[in-house]
Amino acid sequence: MRRLELAVKLSVLPVALALMSSASPAQSPLGTATLSGPVRLDGLKASGSVQVVNGSRLSTGDNATVTIALGPGNEVMLAGQADVVVSSGASGPVIQVVCGDVTVRSTALATIVGASGGRVTAKEGRVTVTSDGKTTTVKEGKEKDFGNTFSVAAAGTTVLVSSNFACNCTCN
Repeated sequence: MRRLELAVKLSVLPVALALMSSASPAQSPLGTATLSGPVRLDGLKASGSVQVVNGSRLSTGDNATVTIALGPGNEVMLAGQADVVVSSGASGPVIQVVCGDVTVRSTALATIVGASGGRVTAKEGRVTVTSDGKTTTVKEGKEKDFGNTFSVAAAGTTVLVSSNFACNCTCN
């Protein structure tokens, strides 16, 4: 009888371990996005209002808009033909601009990353841009082009980041 109990316990163990390892903990949302027009969230069609979690990728087609509220103090706006990946960083949200134009309005610290170079326009306030280890301040109403990867530390500002690459998402 003891051998049978031991055999049953040993045969159930791999199944229990497999179930535990396949379960993924639910990601807590970074914020919510309001969508209009042709939009994809992580490659799938999306509409209305959706949760944005760590690593979410939002892509817009022609005539689409997305407004992402990232906790108190940060709002990310995409118009048609834009693509971003939103994640959580040590000091706040990180918005990676893949292509297109992205506007970030922030009262709390946010980091905007342009991986392929682009133009940074300070709509409100001064923004600090780091590229190739050099820090540059872009004053309100001014813009500056950056040829390589750059990051923008935005707090108390509104900044427009325009990628060097145009998007081509039908998103239908």
